[in-house]
Amino acid sequence: QAGDNCIRRVAAMIARAARRPFDFCARYGGEEFALVLYAPSGGDPTALPEQIRRDTMALNIPHTHSDAGGILTVSIGSATAQPDTKRSLAGLIQSADEALYRAKQLGRNRAVHVDSAESNTPTGAFKVFAIK
Repeated sequence: QAGDNCIRRVAAMIARAARRPFDFCARYGGEEFALVLYAPSGGDPTALPEQIRRDTMALNIPHTHSDAGGILTVSIGSATAQPDTKRSLAGLIQSADEALYRAKQLGRNRAVHVDSAESNTPTGAFKVFAIK
């Protein structure tokens, strides 16, 4: 019951970022979410993941095994790609998932972005976030 409520609260908060046509948020495994944004505005690709991370902490959901003051936190991996690249959505999600793994390796409760040089895709029209 408490776990389901926690997932619902976090999902609702993440889903608010997918406001425009063609944006979507989905549960991607037990406690992971994928957020795909189409044609996001330019600017810092780490701004939204960092905002989601802070907003999750602001929910103040108790988590007795958390190193962040006993509250629930998230780790986020993100990647970007232009729609005209040969990169598939599955490949983009894999890049975001690899960034998520890196965020966990670096100590959790953080957002890691795979930039265009690392992912071999230019920053642009699609942003994918893997959130756990």
